[in-house]
Parts: sequence; C-alpha cells; structure tokens
Amino acid sequence: MSSANARNGWQLLNDYSTVQLHTGWGYGSGVVVSRIGRKNIIVTAAHVIKDVSKQEGLDIIDNRSNIYSVKGANIIYVDKNYDIAFIWFESDECFFPARLADQYPHENYREPQIGQNVRVVGYSNVDPSISDYPIQREGIGSITTIIPGERSKNGYSMGYSSSTARSMSGGAVFTEWNKVYIILLGIHGKGERDDLRDSAKTGFNFGIPSKYIRESAQRAGIENKLSNGYIATNFPVDTINKTIMENVFCGNPHRGWSKGRTI
Repeated sequence: MSSANARNGWQLLNDYSTVQLHTGWGYGSGVVVSRIGRKNIIVTAAHVIKDVSKQEGLDIIDNRSNIYSVKGANIIYVDKNYDIAFIWFESDECFFPARLADQYPHENYREPQIGQNVRVVGYSNVDPSISDYPIQREGIGSITTIIPGERSKNGYSMGYSSSTARSMSGGAVFTEWNKVYIILLGIHGKGERDDLRDSAKTGFNFGIPSKYIRESAQRAGIENKLSNGYIATNFPVDTINKTIMENVFCGNPHRGWSKGRTI
C-alpha cells in the first residue's frame, strides 16, 4: 500500500466522519457514530455543549463547509458519569459513521494499549492571518498512559502523545487497522497544561475510551443505532476515493456502510 493511497483512504474517512461544532461562544469537535436514512448521531465531549439550553441552538459543520443549525432539543443525552454527549441532525449529504473499537472483531484493537498508534482528528482555530475559521487538524502519536477506571474521572482514562489544540475536544481518537486509521478508539477532551508557561500544552493529552461511549449510548437508549462498521470486499481502504465514498458507501444509507466483509 502506497502512503499516498493510504492517506487518500483515511483522509476521506476523517472528512466524512468528523464534524466541528459552534455553540455561539466557542468551537468544538464531534464524530458521527450513526447514520440511518437522513438521521445522523454524533458523539462529542459534554463540556463542549454544556451551556446550550433547549431553546438555544448550535451549528454542526462538516468538512465540506455544509452548516446544519440545530436546536438544543437535538441534544439526545448528556452523561452524568462521563464527559460524553450525543446530538442528532438530519442531512442528505454523505457521512461515514465511525465504528467503536470496543466490539471490534479483532481483540487487540478493543482496548487502548501502551504504545498503540493513534491519530487525533478534530477542528481548531488558527492564526487569524491564516483563516477566520477552524480547520481540521490531525495529531499522530501513541498511547502513553492508561489510568485504571476507578482512578480516572469523567471517563478520561487513556493518555497519548498526539498533538492537539483548543476546540479539538470531542474529536476522534482513531487507531489503525492495516496501517489505516479507521477504528474509533475514543474521543479527545483534555490536554495537560504547564502553569509555568501560561498554561501552554505540554504535549500529553487525554481521551475517553470507546467502551465508555457505548456504555453512555446504552443509557441514552441509542446503543442499537451505533455503526456496525462494514466495508465492501471490492473496495479495501487503500483504494477508497471520493467517488467510491459517495456512490458506494453512501449509496446504502443504512448506517452509511456498504455490505461486505467486516474488518
């Protein structure tokens, strides 16, 4: 697999599965984890939308600059135990829901492991001289820390060396299968900061593993809607392009996947 083809595949998966959130007073990120018909469900960090009321709204913006303005009532569930929330929106556009790692067919991918490669994908502001809008950012690194569940707070039990920036909270923490980052290991939410350097990020970041996302989805009553994650046999990840993404995967709107072998 050439690196160019691999990037083409996973880059498109990033574009069609991650979104940015704008609450009116700040930005955040989210990941599409379900698509049935026109209805999509995203997971994000609860602190991103903590001040959105039922009457107020927020914008969900995809990487193709489509804006979906929704009301606070579209917030399905805000978990009291973990920093997790679910939001739904409708769209005729193509989305590719990410598959949670905790029930992946290969056991080695289900739980975060020290040294495991990860890619954090989210949206963040840049210098105003570059752009007035958040851009998609990716940070490559590896799992460096695993905090036992009983010692962690709000679900933050995995640490990683991937670089992150403000507003990437709620974004995806992907791990790789066959050298392509397509499995949702969890969501990003916290960055360690150095109080001696004006709260600059130290480079160590923390996320919530997928098993807690599923647990939260169960409490929300939407666990049965989460992506099953199938990819068509005739289209391995390293051959995916925009035409295949929109005409094959999105041609089957049920959960956004074409039937084929599970990976």
